[in-house]
Order: sequence, then structure tokens, then C-alpha cells
Amino acid sequence: MLYNKELMNSLVQKFKTISDSINSPNCSTINFVKYFLDGTVFIGDQIYGEAFACLSEEDLETKFTDCNTGMVPKDSDVLEYLKPVSYCVTHKLECSPEDRKHFISAVYAGADLFESFNNGREVLKKMESNKLTLKFLPEKYEHILK
Repeated sequence: MLYNKELMNSLVQKFKTISDSINSPNCSTINFVKYFLDGTVFIGDQIYGEAFACLSEEDLETKFTDCNTGMVPKDSDVLEYLKPVSYCVTHKLECSPEDRKHFISAVYAGADLFESFNNGREVLKKMESNKLTLKFLPEKYEHILK
């Protein structure tokens, strides 16, 4: 399924349609869902756009394993090291600089989404007390691999 570009782009488009229809500035839970939808659309656009041709040819699992072995201490949570390991993987890709940028941007965004989801209760509490406005910002990832 992950290598079916047409199917994945169709799902991404459906997520975008759903996200675009959400307009509830006063509901923290709905805005939390919108944040995830927008992030998922960004990730999908990065992976299943022009970079897909190159990325689908790469042996990403082997590259992740190689980088992981040298960077992640034994018995550690790999997710804590996802960004630095992915940065290492990016430099092993035989893709164009632009495709590598799409890849690393998608992984960093995915790690950020996972962190927000993992801390969901805390994030929602901050949103409900107006201490946090949660909005997915694609420009946050533009600086990576410049």
C-alpha cells in the first residue's frame, strides 16, 4: 500500500478535503485533529510528490538500520533518535538534493506529529487554557538541508 502512489495521493487528497472543511477556532479537539490532518497532508505531499520516484527505489530499511546502529544506544527508544537517524539516512540517499529535502522534511514532520500525539492530553490542556495555539506550519521544515 505504501508504494502505491496513486492510492496514497488519493488518501492525501481526501485528508486535505476534510481538513479544509474544518473551521472551528474554539474547539481544541477539532483543532488538534486538523493539526494532524494538515501534517499528514504535508508528509504525503513530500513523499508522494516528485520525490516518490527516487525514494521508492531506495533501500530505506537498510539505510535506517545502518544509521541506527551507530547512533542509537542499545535498549533506547528509537523514536527519540528518529530525527538524527533520518538526517544520516538522508545523506545516504542517491536522490537529488530536492528529493532528499522532501524526505527529511516528511520525517521531521512525522516525528513532530508523533510527539504531539504522544503528549496529546498535555497538548489539549494547553490549548484549552489558551497557552498553546496548535497549527501545522510547513515552513518550519524549510530550513532542513539548505
